[in-house]
Amino acid sequence: MNITAVKQSADFGERTFPILFGLQFEAFERLQKLTQLNLTTLKATFDDGQRALSSWQFGPTSVAAVADLSEQFAKRTLSYAQQVEAIDRRFQTALTQAREVLHGQYHAIWGQLAANLGQAASFGSDAAADVVRSATAATLRREASMQETVRQASAASARIGSPASEIA
Repeated sequence: MNITAVKQSADFGERTFPILFGLQFEAFERLQKLTQLNLTTLKATFDDGQRALSSWQFGPTSVAAVADLSEQFAKRTLSYAQQVEAIDRRFQTALTQAREVLHGQYHAIWGQLAANLGQAASFGSDAAADVVRSATAATLRREASMQETVRQASAASARIGSPASEIA
């Protein structure tokens, strides 16, 4: 058994756990902010509607009151969409940073494992070690190709527009 590989794998787990935990905390914090924003916006909209209905008078001023209420609603909707977009942007930034750190650590651990495979005597022959090194290198190339595809898809998605910008 290759003890170095086991130690490196454990080290990788120790380094990634805080990152994943931090990302979950960030997601929870953003969800909490979004919930608070939703409740605040809903309460303000409800209060405005209730105030408008309680002071409703039929006559020439009622058209102006409806227009004013519509304008307030439009402003609140625009503000809400901007705040949701800001919350989403902060989470996307945290997600991107975590992805980059984890990606770097993933490549580092696989590089170390590949380097240590040549030193491991547990495979029994150099041919077996060469096969494992070749498979590891192919895995790294495939993972890099998938990363590039994801990066290109993210860039294309950003050009099209985020879901938060579609609300506005």
